[in-house]
Amino acid sequence: MLTGVLDEMWNPAHFPGGLLLGDVSCFGYHGSLDNKEEKVEFQKALGPTAKVMILRNHGLLALGETVEEAFHYVYHSQQACEIQVNALRCSGGVDNLVLLDKEKFKPLTQGVAAAGVVMDNEVKWKVGEAQFESLMRMLDNLVSEP
Repeated sequence: MLTGVLDEMWNPAHFPGGLLLGDVSCFGYHGSLDNKEEKVEFQKALGPTAKVMILRNHGLLALGETVEEAFHYVYHSQQACEIQVNALRCSGGVDNLVLLDKEKFKPLTQGVAAAGVVMDNEVKWKVGEAQFESLMRMLDNLVSEP
């Protein structure tokens, strides 16, 4: 994940989709949490509300109440990273990007986690469940025997 090694770390304010991920934290992970102080620093960096953490030079950590929710955050974080890298490349650098107002998008960010998806007024899907189920069906169809 290139954004994990850039000096100008991931900034969700560079694009609307990134703002929908909510709080994203970064941590200079060194490969092991054996040290008690490093565990405490890790917990502080994650904070009370972040569902996504970029581990500098290691990758991405996503949390969710379900596997589907965690997948939702991984999938959209990956897309957001690709968008940011492409935006940086096209704009010629961070100084040329237009930052979005995080406060303006905050109600949307909070609404995504609470809303889920309602289909036919019968099934209420939690965050990421409908998309995860759809992708699992696609995989099942790829390997199913005729």
